[in-house]
Amino acid sequence: MRGLHHLRSRSVGLALSGGSVRGLAHIGVVKVLAEAGIQPAVIAGTSAGSLIGALLAAGMDWNEIASLARKTFWPKLLHGETLERFCAEHLPATFADLTLPFAAITTEFPAKRAVILTQGDLASAISASCALRGVRRPVRREG
Repeated sequence: MRGLHHLRSRSVGLALSGGSVRGLAHIGVVKVLAEAGIQPAVIAGTSAGSLIGALLAAGMDWNEIASLARKTFWPKLLHGETLERFCAEHLPATFADLTLPFAAITTEFPAKRAVILTQGDLASAISASCALRGVRRPVRREG
């Protein structure tokens, strides 16, 4: 148990990956961390991980996120406008309104360059992180 105590006494960052609907598995990760008494100091996520990460950064615990997940038809969130409405309903409007520092990771095309979003409109940042080239519309932010 020395390793667990060591983690509790340190600042821990949480990085969540994508995976579409499989991204819901991140709720289990958040649950195990909470049960171990480990609270992330900063969170980053891409695609589905950006949505789960933002919910956690907004102050929701794993149980609240799981409850929301059970009430949501996740494949419908692949549509950008639906995802942005969902975010507007369940999340603060901006990164500044979050409880914990959070970054949404996306890719700029055609440059194929990773972009780290940490300020401004939260819903559009999550939408950009969840955008799939050729599947749904790109998201424009700040030009």
